[in-house]
Amino acid sequence: MSSWRSSGGGGGGGRSGRDGGGSSRHTSGGGGGGGRSERQPSRNRGGPGGASSSNAPPSKNAPLVVDGVTSGTIATIIQGTFTVFSENHGKPVYKKDPKSGSKSNSDVTVLIYFWDQRDGPRFSGWWFGPKVGGDQVWAYTPHDEPVPPKTGWRIPWDGDVDGSMRVSASSSSSSAIGRGSAIGGGGDGRAHAREDTRPTTSGRDDTRRRDDDHRRRDRSGRREDGKRREEDDRRKRREEEDRRRREKEREEAKRRDEERRRREEEDRRRRDEERRKADEKRKREEEAKRRETAAVLDVRRVMQAVRIATPDTFNNVRTELESAIKNNYTAMGSQAANLKQEAEDILKDTERRVQEAEKRRREEEKRREEELATLAELLAQGRKANAEFEALLMKAQEAVKDFPPTSIEDLEPSALLEQTSAATKAVEEAKSSIDKAKSWMAEHHKDLTANRAERQTQVDWHALQTGFDTGKANLAKLLEKVDKTKTLAEGKKQAMDQEKERRERFENFDSDQDGVLSCDDIVKFGKSIHRLEAPEEVFAKIYAALKPVTYDKFRALHRKLAVAKWEKIARERRAEEERIKKEQAERRAKAQEILDASIALLAAAEDKLGVCEGDARDLTRDLEKTADTMKAVAAKVKEVSQVIAKEAADAGEKVKELKAQCVGHSELLDYEEKDAPRMEKRVERISVRLGSLEATLKAAMQRAASKAHQEVDEHLTHFVAALHKHIGDSDVSRESVFDKYAAGSEDLTLEGFTKLCEGLDDLPSDAKKLSELMTYMTSSTEESELVLTKERFLQTSTLYYKCVRSTVCSEDITIKSKTVRRLEPGDIVQAIGGARTEEGANVRRVNCQLVGDTSVSGWITIQGNQGTPFLVPDGNFFNHGEKKKKKNEEEEEAEGSNNKTKEEEEEQQEEEEEVEVAKEEVKEEKKDEEE
Repeated sequence: MSSWRSSGGGGGGGRSGRDGGGSSRHTSGGGGGGGRSERQPSRNRGGPGGASSSNAPPSKNAPLVVDGVTSGTIATIIQGTFTVFSENHGKPVYKKDPKSGSKSNSDVTVLIYFWDQRDGPRFSGWWFGPKVGGDQVWAYTPHDEPVPPKTGWRIPWDGDVDGSMRVSASSSSSSAIGRGSAIGGGGDGRAHAREDTRPTTSGRDDTRRRDDDHRRRDRSGRREDGKRREEDDRRKRREEEDRRRREKEREEAKRRDEERRRREEEDRRRRDEERRKADEKRKREEEAKRRETAAVLDVRRVMQAVRIATPDTFNNVRTELESAIKNNYTAMGSQAANLKQEAEDILKDTERRVQEAEKRRREEEKRREEELATLAELLAQGRKANAEFEALLMKAQEAVKDFPPTSIEDLEPSALLEQTSAATKAVEEAKSSIDKAKSWMAEHHKDLTANRAERQTQVDWHALQTGFDTGKANLAKLLEKVDKTKTLAEGKKQAMDQEKERRERFENFDSDQDGVLSCDDIVKFGKSIHRLEAPEEVFAKIYAALKPVTYDKFRALHRKLAVAKWEKIARERRAEEERIKKEQAERRAKAQEILDASIALLAAAEDKLGVCEGDARDLTRDLEKTADTMKAVAAKVKEVSQVIAKEAADAGEKVKELKAQCVGHSELLDYEEKDAPRMEKRVERISVRLGSLEATLKAAMQRAASKAHQEVDEHLTHFVAALHKHIGDSDVSRESVFDKYAAGSEDLTLEGFTKLCEGLDDLPSDAKKLSELMTYMTSSTEESELVLTKERFLQTSTLYYKCVRSTVCSEDITIKSKTVRRLEPGDIVQAIGGARTEEGANVRRVNCQLVGDTSVSGWITIQGNQGTPFLVPDGNFFNHGEKKKKKNEEEEEAEGSNNKTKEEEEEQQEEEEEVEVAKEEVKEEKKDEEE
């Protein structure tokens, strides 16, 4: 249902008396096909007639008529004729005929539908609304009859019950209802036909009884209507009493409100009077406080002027303070005495301060005179240093006036160097003088600042500093001229020295001293000076290009020999580079060959490893493989894994060889830093995967062994079951079976065991399976020793049962024989013989012995004649022993755990006792200290 109904209030309520009567009528009418009226006996074949039909509950498919609604607005909507429209929540949905009811709401869809308890019991019942499960509803009843009840409808849905509203079957369909009851509700047509053929007196009696029933139900309904009207009257009286009580409570509340307002008004007037008096008192106190504050502020203003007074203004402000205290003494009130004392203290302090200030002023004037004298002396010394510097500067300018010369071609370099040396000395002297003067001025500049020199003195001092700076800049220019001239002189001297050296060298290599070098002279010159070791053709070519080689061509000869030497060096370098490139290419080719080999090995190993891993995974996932298949696949995978390991090891050796090849060769750096580590990682990954594969194989082999053990164990279980079935059907013992197939021997051979198995039902005749079964039973590891002793045969062919339902153990095969013991679920028994059929109850029983108590033995029912199991097979000799061993281990482990827990608890208790003893000792020590 929609959410607004959940928040709309109660829609439930008890079922009314008329509703109960309607339900009774519905039951009667549906079962008997309706009653017949005495006044209309002719309608006894057609079903209910006349007044009887109007009191009967409507059929599911019968049209309904809604009328008697007291609410005018809702009456025009829901009153009218309804027919079956559809179904909702297992009950019919009725739709109003637009032509019936009010014409003003003929276009409004009106439905009667049922809603179950899926939204809670408050919303379960029959509803009037325009849509099934919609938000808008007009009427509601909580009843859950198959069809809408006749009465008990609430309008609106969360309001009171409308006692006059009726929902009844349409009178126009009474004949159809009768026919439907005769056909479907009250039995088939043949039954009515047979009833009509009865004597007329019997029919009248039946009609009279039905009419009496209808009259009783009508009287009951009228009584219930009377009860409901009485209940309505009582409810109205209660409502009237509640209304009067509420009216009385409202009057009492109104009187209390007036009394409360009167008291509040008196309290308000009293508080206002008290507040007015308090305000007047506060204003008077504030006015006195204001005058006192103004007087105090006036005096303090003058006191502040006294505090900051100077020697020149002290007398005036002292007179003003005395006048202010005199004029405001009365107005200051309680603060007058304190302010007067404070003013006297201030006057004393200010007078002392003024006297000290006057003394400091006289001392300052004296110090200032001394500072001026010091400044005048410093200025005089500076001017003296400036005069000395200007003299040295003029001397340096005189020495440098001809520098640099306009032409030095005709000048002797030695004489020019002597002049530059003298000029440099003069400039250095002037520079030394100015450096001393600037240092002195920088040293005494702090005296100028500390003595607070006058403006003119500072201007003169800075003028001296500017003059020194300008003179130093002029000295730098003079020194630059001197350096330039010196550089020219030294260059010319060097050129003359080189020319002289070059001519001497030419003359040294000129063997015939004719001023021309021969080809042999050029060869000697090239080998001696240029260290040129070249073929004779090179020297001949140079000689031919410069012939005749005079002194004028000596520099050209130098250049050509140098070019020839560098060409030879370039050729040798190119040849060396080619050789190195060839060797590098060969090394790279070899390294690539090693890398390709390792890649091929790793690729092959990885491909095989992927296949092996897939096979190994199948071994762990495929539960349908037999143990032999698993062992064969595991052996194959292990063999291939050994090949993979060898290939991975070979690849690792190749990687080591590649790294050794790269040592000391920078051109193989990419192989060493990129390819080799990558290959090592691949080898390492293969090793890790091989380790995982080995672990998987190990688990698979263990699983194969476990499965083989499980298979042969299951085979043994089948063998034991078949053997016991055989001895039960044949009424023989296991000992006689063993003696038969042992052929008089004490041991049963594999051949005899095979014949025994062939004689049993539902056992495989595979020789290998039988050999494995006998090996399992003998617990032997060699096939040559496959002989089964009688004792071992009886042990391993033992069959165990587990009790799953309480039953009894009897002395004999018959069920009614004496009970030996009652078995409970979980008890284990051992079969002594084969199972046999008890003819009386037709059930299978087996002679067993209780495991753990050999004194209890007898016959037990395996399964009841209704299929109820009492005993189920519980394994063979081996797995029963394993279960018992496991149970003992669990009990021992539990007992050990309990012992361990007990020991831990004892240790913990001892520790707690020690802690308590220590606490008591500490308390005793504290107590002794306090005493």
